[in-house]
Amino acid sequence: SAGELVRLVLQQQERRVLEYRRFEEGFARFLGAPDAEGYPALVADATAAFATISACVREAAARLAATMAAGDNGGGSGGDGGS
Repeated sequence: SAGELVRLVLQQQERRVLEYRRFEEGFARFLGAPDAEGYPALVADATAAFATISACVREAAARLAATMAAGDNGGGSGGDGGS
């Protein structure tokens, strides 16, 4: 449903924040190091993580657009709510 897709996007945004924090911490360590050892791996890991998150968000956005186009806005049809 649309609500589930929105929750998925919010979860991915939380992942994005955590990954960015991890990158910032690694970058701060790099700034204190005498050479760039470990920096290429840090950038590669961060890039891969952000690419995965972005792909998930793009997929959710496409599914949400299709859901909305089909007229299912996640409001339900008077059922028991699934709980």
